[in-house]
Parts: sequence; structure tokens; C-alpha cells
Amino acid sequence: MTNKSHAFPSVYLARHGETAWTTSGRHTGMADLPLTSRGERNARRLDERLGAQRFAKVFTSPLRRALRTCELAGFGALAIVDQDLVEWNYGEYEGKTPSEIEEQRPGWEIFGDGCPGGESAADVARRADRVVERLRAIDSDVLLFSHSHFLRIFTARWLGLSPTMGRYLLLDTAALSIVGYHYGRQDPVIRLWNDCRHASDGEEEKPGMATHLPDGRATLPAGVLKPARFDAVLFDLDGVLTSTARVHAAAWKQMFDDYLRSRSLLTGEAFRPFDLNADYKQYVDGKPRYDGVRSFLASRAIALPEGTPASPPDEQSVCGLGNRKDELVKQAIHDGRVHTYPGAIAMVRWVRRLGLKVAVVSSSRNCAEILRATGIEELFDARVDGEVVEQLHLPGKPAPDTYLWAAERLDAAPSRAVVVEDAIAGVQAGRAGGFGLVVGVDRGGSAEMLRKNGADLVVTDLGELVGEHER
Repeated sequence: MTNKSHAFPSVYLARHGETAWTTSGRHTGMADLPLTSRGERNARRLDERLGAQRFAKVFTSPLRRALRTCELAGFGALAIVDQDLVEWNYGEYEGKTPSEIEEQRPGWEIFGDGCPGGESAADVARRADRVVERLRAIDSDVLLFSHSHFLRIFTARWLGLSPTMGRYLLLDTAALSIVGYHYGRQDPVIRLWNDCRHASDGEEEKPGMATHLPDGRATLPAGVLKPARFDAVLFDLDGVLTSTARVHAAAWKQMFDDYLRSRSLLTGEAFRPFDLNADYKQYVDGKPRYDGVRSFLASRAIALPEGTPASPPDEQSVCGLGNRKDELVKQAIHDGRVHTYPGAIAMVRWVRRLGLKVAVVSSSRNCAEILRATGIEELFDARVDGEVVEQLHLPGKPAPDTYLWAAERLDAAPSRAVVVEDAIAGVQAGRAGGFGLVVGVDRGGSAEMLRKNGADLVVTDLGELVGEHER
């Protein structure tokens, strides 16, 4: 087996072979159990699978089941023992089955709740991050022998995702997986997942999951949004469901450039236009319009009177400028310059078929008009928009209040709701609100910033999250 179809190094991940506790479903963390005879047999088959592959480094967990798998696979003499590769410390839940823990603690889920007397997902992620950092400095292929929960969190962190996303990456005993890069080191991917062909014992083969996406990012299976875990999905409007993000961006630029030009003529200051990349994303994207005006003006050290919501659009005040921007957006809607994103609407329809409730959450006062103009108003069980924000005096994004209010409207706990956002302020709101999953939508080179500010995963098209048979 070789992996030379790409120019960048890969990390091969081998889970240890079967033990008595893995067959019975018991949590096996620090307990140092031997492999079963079947576990040893499948570990030897890893030798056949990996024999032709050459590795710059081989690392193994110090626990016996991983060490023995490493030895039987033919890499014992080369292996470096790495304490960071040990399994999740299950503390008081060591040796217990999920059903036994459920009786003791109803609703428990390891990635969200951690283990009393043991580790949380964040604790394991700190170890995984150290391993990721060390491996990224190695310019050739590397092989790791470790454990299911650790490797799942390691893979999530390799991809730049929240450690809790490891819950969706299942691993069988003696499974082989590969992570690496696509176009470059800024594009981490899964190249192979949970491949057990060598360990089939005559059973139906499990071919594994290969991931080679055009943008170099791994999507997660459609089961990410299963009803057993979530009750509701909360969608931002502009840039997520509809193309109004471009309309808003153009309106912000026209309004601010007109104002800045007139100010330049009056004060003699050099005209510095509104920057659609830096200024839009940093100061106004996803925020209520008056907040956006305040934020941008503060960045230029410009002080204007506040005005009132009734201020005319030609008044040089915070509200006047905001109203001018709103006027430009309404004109664009009236002219038919707004359309929906097909992948996003496919996702909305799909999650509704799954039985999840759906809301749209937007800072725009034009939300209802946009939904009507694009023909998608009936798809949503609730709407929280700029009108609601004003009526209830809710702080705008990045405060989580609008999303929390939407979840309450749908009778969904934040931990059982998904936030879908394209704006930095929006993913910050989702993270601050403690939502169960925050999905970032990258419509133009903001993937890394979305991840850094709270997105658990980032996609370029929400259709990626919809099962093939549903598209």
C-alpha cells in the first residue's frame, strides 16, 4: 500500500486490535488489557497492509493493547512511545458500558459531558494539539498507534474542528485511517477513514471513507444533523440562505463612500474608501445596521450625533447613515437583485423532513420582505429579525441573544440546536450561546476566521451536509 499520489506528507492512524472489553462495549481508558486472539490476528494483518509503506517516524501509546498492535504490525523496533497518545481517561466510568452510565446519569454523552474523575474532551484535545504540532513539523509520512476516542479527537483537531466533532468519526478495532493535506498545509483533510479490509475475517468488508473535496476540507456525514442529537436548526439569512450579503456589502460601501467623500471635501482629509474585505467583515457584517455604523465610524475615529430611527437618510448621524444603507438595500430587493442559494434551501427542506424545527435569525429589518420576495417564507417555524431585536431591545450579534430567543421560540435547548452562519459576529454568537453545533459557511475565503471565532466545521456549500439521496 503506497500513498504517493500527493505531494504532502500523511499521518497514518492505526487503532489497536480487539480486547475483551471492546467486544463487550466497556469503556477502556487506562485499564491495561491484552489483545484477544482475534485482536492479535488483525494486528498482524496490519503488517501485510503497511509492509510496503515507509515512515519517517512511528509513535505508539504506552498502553499494552497499542504497543502489542504496533509490535505485531512490524513496527515495534522503530516505535517511539508517546504518553500523549494514551486513551481518554474515563475516571469513574472506566470499565462501564454506555447503558450502565446512562442508568447512573441519564442523557450523558462523553464528548459533551466528559468523565468525572477523568478527562473532558478539552483535556484530551490539549494532548491531541501537542501531537498535531509535533507532526506538522515532520516532512515525511508518520504512523501512530493509539486508541479510538483519542484518534477521533486528534482527527478533529487536525482538521481545525472543535474536539466535540470527534463524536461523528467512529473507529473500529484495528482500523486504518489517513489524514493529510490537499492543496497545501493550510488544507488539512481526511484521506481514508475506518478502513478495516485487512481485518474482515471473512466478513463483509468495510472499505472505509475516502475524502477528497475540491476545497480541501472534510465534510462530515449527513448523520451530523440526526434528530437524536438536535431539535432545531437556526439559519442566518444574508450570505447563508440568500445572496443579500452581497447586496448589503454593496449598500454599506456606497453609503460609507458617499459619506467619506463628502467629509473629505469638508475637512481636507484624504479620502480613504470603505474596504469590502477588511472593513465589511470586521466592523459591519452580521450586525444591526446602527451597530455597524457605530463600529465602522469608531474604527476611523469619527464621531457623529446618534440621531433617531426617524432620521432622514441624508442626515449625517449614526441613524441617518444607517437609514440610507437600508434604503439602498430595499431598492435592491425591489429590483429583484436577491436570490437564494440552492444548497442552503436543500438543507432547510432536508432538516424539516428529518423533523427538526427551523428558524431564520437575522439582524435585518428587511428579513420578512426578503423571505417573501424569494418565496421561502413558509419554510420557517420562527423568524427573529431586526424588527424583533428593536421591539425586545435584544443586543445584536456577536451577543447570542437573538439565537437564544429563536431557540426559545422553538422550544429547543441551545445544546440541542444548530447555528448556521457566514459572519464572524454570527459564529461568535453561536459559540457564546452554548449551541450544540456551529456551522460556518465560507462564501469567500473566510474559513480560517470562522473556525477561529467559533465554527465547529466550515463548508462552502450547505448542500455538502445533505445526504446524496436527499439532493
